[in-house]
Amino acid sequence: MRMFPTPRMLPTVWSILAVLLLSVACEEQVLRPPVNEMALPGAMIVRLQGAPGSSLAPIPIAVLPFTHDSDTAVVGQRRVHAYDCAPAISQRGPEVHYELMVHRQGILRVLVQGATGVDVDVHLLTDPSLTCLARGDRKLGVGLDPGIYRLVVDTHGAAGPYRLDVSLDPPEPVVLGSLWNTYYYLANEADHETPADTPLFSGDCDILADVPEAFHDDLCIEGSGILRDGRVVNYTSTCTRECFAALTCGRHRSYKICYRVLEPDRYPWGMGVQGRALEPDVSIAVDRRLIPIGTILYLPELDGVIPPGRSEPHNGCVRADDIGGAIKGDHIDIFAGTRQRWRAWERIFPTRSWFTAILFHPRCYNTPGFAAGGL
Repeated sequence: MRMFPTPRMLPTVWSILAVLLLSVACEEQVLRPPVNEMALPGAMIVRLQGAPGSSLAPIPIAVLPFTHDSDTAVVGQRRVHAYDCAPAISQRGPEVHYELMVHRQGILRVLVQGATGVDVDVHLLTDPSLTCLARGDRKLGVGLDPGIYRLVVDTHGAAGPYRLDVSLDPPEPVVLGSLWNTYYYLANEADHETPADTPLFSGDCDILADVPEAFHDDLCIEGSGILRDGRVVNYTSTCTRECFAALTCGRHRSYKICYRVLEPDRYPWGMGVQGRALEPDVSIAVDRRLIPIGTILYLPELDGVIPPGRSEPHNGCVRADDIGGAIKGDHIDIFAGTRQRWRAWERIFPTRSWFTAILFHPRCYNTPGFAAGGL
């Protein structure tokens, strides 16, 4: 996490839709008793035993894409007679319930294929109120926000085997505007040959190591660094007044920084905010008032460029993992990894280059390591 004074910024007015990942909570459902077989809001359900696939024990769908083979004649129960999104259509055949957990905004695609002579429909309900949002004859496509939903595979007539396929496509891409860049990196004590005469302090004011003063100042700016002994240290807090022996971050800065030692296997490149592991060429620091932490952005100018020291081209996808004192407005700070790679990146995209920022781009939506897809 970078710590240095805020320079003059170029303001840009643009906004994005922030979508929060919701935690999954499984609660007992409030179910509605049937009343004269009329269509009620959601579905008319009799509260009986909680067999798998029943209204009380829906089959969980926690990861997408999802495929499931089942049989309404074996698993299904005849408890739902009609749905409020199509009250005129009788659904007297047996049905199977699924609990769908959607972790990111997207377009839900559902396809249910029945065996010959098996007429199956699919219904999307809210959870736990069981209000019908949409239905389809064998297939369904609807935009969804993160949340918990109920999918019901219901037979219009004859029951029998079926296959259910569920996936989530990205929403339409959104061009947010333009962003200009700087770079930061993991400070390395080995880059400095001067005497180790400056102490680094922990948040408890214990000495972690004596290091060269130039490395101390470099670490203050970059926020994360690696010591000669291999320990990775990261900004933890501004030092308290009691830690009077700590030096300020360079001659022209008044603040003092204390550090903590990170788990090297988990944070080989240092740590951003919210305990996020930094990744070279992927992690960026942002102004989180405009770009929520965890946001995935596609920068088309990066796509196809060979990053320094790598053989594979960049896919253009970056992730908001960090913040910084000077990162305001349309300014992003790209994590280069090392000082040497920072200098090499400067020859490709110098500081204050401009990048187009696109949210929900298909290039990034299902990329490994980009679970959020967009926000």
